Amino acid sequence: MSGDGENGGNCRGGTGARDGHCGADGVDLTVVDGIVARHGKEQAAVIPILQALQEHFGYLPESALRHVCATTRITPATITGVASFYDVFELQPSGRHRVHVCHGTACHVKGAERITEALEQHLGLEPGQHSTADGEFTLGKVACIGCCTLAPAVRIGDTATYAHLTPDTVPAMLDEYRAELARRATPAPAAAAAGSGDGVAEIRISLDSCCVAAGTDGVHRALAEELRANRARARLQRVGCVSMCHQVPMPMVEVREPGRDPVVYAKVTADEARAIVGRHFPPAGLFGRVRAAVSRGIDRLLTDQAKGSIERHALDVRDPPVLDFLGRQRPIATEHSAELDPLDVDAYLARGGFAALRRCRELR
Repeated sequence: MSGDGENGGNCRGGTGARDGHCGADGVDLTVVDGIVARHGKEQAAVIPILQALQEHFGYLPESALRHVCATTRITPATITGVASFYDVFELQPSGRHRVHVCHGTACHVKGAERITEALEQHLGLEPGQHSTADGEFTLGKVACIGCCTLAPAVRIGDTATYAHLTPDTVPAMLDEYRAELARRATPAPAAAAAGSGDGVAEIRISLDSCCVAAGTDGVHRALAEELRANRARARLQRVGCVSMCHQVPMPMVEVREPGRDPVVYAKVTADEARAIVGRHFPPAGLFGRVRAAVSRGIDRLLTDQAKGSIERHALDVRDPPVLDFLGRQRPIATEHSAELDPLDVDAYLARGGFAALRRCRELR
């Protein structure tokens, strides 16, 4: 719960207590009145009002929702429909990490209910209880998290998505998430500086929801470490959807070198990052070459991995099946998604982002 919710979200000594304007659960309804005054009383204001309530209280208190219905033209059915569909809304005070189990059609068919039951068991939740006693996790159901090809799927927090789950893999998922929290405390090493001019090689790795669920972050970290170790002049570029979701559940990596056809690798694991970097960007200097040779020898001894085995993951973009699938696609709303970091607004602007909006404003 946010600080505002703890300090201003109840009637203990607050304005609502002095005015006698408190909900049955102790919520200060003067806060709700202020939110309604800012956003209006029409049905169209339902989402902004719910967002403001969520931000202030940390969840959507029942008395606040009832007060919204009593003082606006927004119906209980509308609030229930919106609040239950969007996973950003919580109807109960939530823990530090929200666990959202997708119950959309694909996930439901693949056993989402059994995943929910397994989570309740391993989190120690009693019937009707949504948050763990220590306040670490809050469990909830959502209508869709956008990973239908990975059903059944679960999202923890804002970014951690887990795919193709079974009740037996739920404990490992929770352990992996806790381990990831620890890793996030230590930022991933940056790749070697490569500049921004033409003629610089790039390694692109997808950051869309399916690939993130398949382990993109781990592969990205491994690639960054190997590029730095090899002192390779190459950018490590996060990109959006590459239009080949059928290649998941493992991430895809694309290597683009000046003057050469791009090379795409499917179903890549973090352990294979070294082989990809070594194939395209051999280490410079005697020490680097010796290090790489020793590493390859150890890998072959420990994993029985044949030389050049990474090539089995390579996809020839000129192959007829690949061309038949990708050649007919003409991205419109997702133009440049396989080239740009979806979180880099400067790169978006450089490709003409918001140009249509600017033209509309000029025509006013």
